[in-house]
Amino acid sequence: MVDGKGVDGYSVELWKGDERLGDVAVQKKGDFNLDLDIDNSFLIRVKKEGYEDKLVLIDTSLPADLVTYPDYECYVNLIPRGKTQGVDPFYTDFPSAIVRYNTEMGGFYHSEHYLEHIQTKVAGYAQASF
Repeated sequence: MVDGKGVDGYSVELWKGDERLGDVAVQKKGDFNLDLDIDNSFLIRVKKEGYEDKLVLIDTSLPADLVTYPDYECYVNLIPRGKTQGVDPFYTDFPSAIVRYNTEMGGFYHSEHYLEHIQTKVAGYAQASF
């Protein structure tokens, strides 16, 4: 998304550690699906010409006795390049969200605390839609 509206022409990369696993197929509607191995850590990079890359870290670790779990859905709001001028680049290199299994909530969720912290650091434009 850009400014809350769907966007096309973006690409998605999947990483596991320092290894680039490849591109993720983006469907006609602009969404994509991933089936990730459990007990690993993955990084998703969303890229579009003229926009800042967005990174989402997904930790697929699960409780030992858990067999089924719901899908995780999210929206990524891209920021036009230049809108982050004056922002400490230290923070723009971090993932926009960290997603992991939350036992209390019974599914995969992003960390609200982390998301709010990153949004505060890149304030002035960044509004995530996770």
